[in-house]
Amino acid sequence: MTTSRRFFSITLAVLAPFATLPTTNRALALIIASDNASNPAYAADATNGAWQGQNANPAFENPAGNDNGGTGFLPWDFTGGYAAGPVAPYNTLTHFIDGVDFPTTQYNHIGTPAFGLGNAGIPYDYDYTAARRPFAQPMAVGDVFSVAINTPVFDDSYAEGEFPAVYIELWDSTNAKTVGFWTAAQPTDGFDYGWTYTDKNHAAVPFPGIDSSLFANNGATMTFKLTSATTGHVTVGNVGLDVDLIGGAPTSVFFEMGENNSVADGSGNPTGDNAFYFNNLKIERTALAGDYNNDGKVDAADYVLWRNDPASYGGAPNGYTTWRANFGSTSGSGSGLGSASQVPEPSCLLLAIVTGSSCLMRRKCR
Repeated sequence: MTTSRRFFSITLAVLAPFATLPTTNRALALIIASDNASNPAYAADATNGAWQGQNANPAFENPAGNDNGGTGFLPWDFTGGYAAGPVAPYNTLTHFIDGVDFPTTQYNHIGTPAFGLGNAGIPYDYDYTAARRPFAQPMAVGDVFSVAINTPVFDDSYAEGEFPAVYIELWDSTNAKTVGFWTAAQPTDGFDYGWTYTDKNHAAVPFPGIDSSLFANNGATMTFKLTSATTGHVTVGNVGLDVDLIGGAPTSVFFEMGENNSVADGSGNPTGDNAFYFNNLKIERTALAGDYNNDGKVDAADYVLWRNDPASYGGAPNGYTTWRANFGSTSGSGSGLGSASQVPEPSCLLLAIVTGSSCLMRRKCR
């Protein structure tokens, strides 16, 4: 009698997870890369500046370094910077962190500390300050890159023919632009170019819905979602746009500001109105429900994780029912409900349990 009760207790315990099954494959956000200017890697450095990167030009940039805050990124790369004139007021801090290298400015609307780009001096003919952030791994289909931006006020009053502009580009594994965006203005001549984009089928054409260079002057979030191997969707603030990639999947993001007036306040600090700020770089991936090891598929390996530590993977029975309902799903395959049939049905499992338990009981009786 004791053995019989134990058998039925075991049976009920095994079948309990099948009592309820989820009806949808819930998407979970998995952060695969994240960084911001408050990371300890960008600690204050009165001599060399808080923000250092590879390939810096010591004549007008912070000394070269390997600053690499957060996770999922590689060290910053300052390739592309150029200064033709004096370096005041930023001196060698044309790459700086607002609120660390300089006092917090009222013109930064995305919060401090934040990464900042300033141009080297006055006059500023052909001055460019650039920063590229390589990704630790290429973006996969469905991944979303996001960054908070605060674009500057443009000033071309110091030299004729200047073209103050900000560039934000995504580069592929060949270190070439796969999709790009820029905004610029020439107030002296009365030109405001709004925002433009360049993709496989368009070259510097207007970004629909954004006709002012000041669109992100009070702060905005820019996102790029890789929707397929050759396409993406971009948003700036509340305005979206579908694009076709020029090359491959993005492997880095490139920021640049050129030919914009770098003015100082009465204390010799940059006023900040003409600087380009950005922060909170992030890459998110849609994780499959039940994909406990985040390898892009729901399989037996995920069940093993749940079995060994149910509390960390949804609990018992919820973690199991989630896994079972999505068994066989892979990234980009949508709902896993259709694949649940690949998991043994409760009746089959019960038969196996009954058969196994009966054999066990017979052996014990003998």
